[in-house]
Amino acid sequence: MVALSCAGCLSDDSSLRLAARGMGLGNYSAAQYPRTRPEIEAFTYAQLGVRLPKYPPSIFVLTALDQGAETWSSADGVAIHMDYGQVVELSGLSPGFKATRSSTPLSRALEAGQMPQSGSSYPVTVTTTGVESSQSFALICNLTAVGGATEIEIVDLTLSVRPFTEVCSDGQFTVRNEYWISTKRPYVWRSRQEVAPGLPSIQLDVLKRPG
Repeated sequence: MVALSCAGCLSDDSSLRLAARGMGLGNYSAAQYPRTRPEIEAFTYAQLGVRLPKYPPSIFVLTALDQGAETWSSADGVAIHMDYGQVVELSGLSPGFKATRSSTPLSRALEAGQMPQSGSSYPVTVTTTGVESSQSFALICNLTAVGGATEIEIVDLTLSVRPFTEVCSDGQFTVRNEYWISTKRPYVWRSRQEVAPGLPSIQLDVLKRPG
C-alpha cells in the first residue's frame, strides 16, 4: 500500500492520534459515534463508522489511499484495508492478529465503474494469522443482488443503493457479506463483512467519502 498525498487523508500516526483527541474518537472506550452530519463535514478527513460486536461503535480515519485501495485506522492501532469497498486485510484487534482475503470480481467491477454481476461465482483465499498459529481457507463465493434499488441513510445522508449478498463457503465454513452499492456512481457506502471464518461481522458505514 502506497500512502499518497490526498484530500481527506491523515498521513502519520501522530497526526491520527492528534485528530482523534480533537474529535473524541479512536479508542473504543471513548468513541463518539454516530456524530451529526455538520460535525462529520466540518472535520477535514474522510471517516468510516465501524460497528464491532461487543465494542461500542467507533470512527476510523482514512490514512492511505491508492486509487480504490483504502486504509482506515483507529487511534488504538486497528487497521482496515479495503479494495473498492471489500475488506482485504484486518489487523490490530489483538497482538499479532491479521486476517487477509484475496480480491474478487466485485472489486474489479467497481474499479471499472460498473455494478458487479449478480449470480457470479468465484474463488477466494482467506488467511488468518495469530501469535501462535495461522489458518488458510479456500472458499467459493456466490454474489447475488437482493431486489432492486433502495434507499439507506447514513447520519442524515440519504443514498440510493443496490444491495448485494456474498456467501462464501468451503463446505465446512461459511461467511456472509452484504454490500450496499451506490446506483449513481458504483461505490460501497455500507457493508457488513465477516472477512474470515470465525470472525464476527463488522458493519462499515462511510461517513465521509475520500476525495
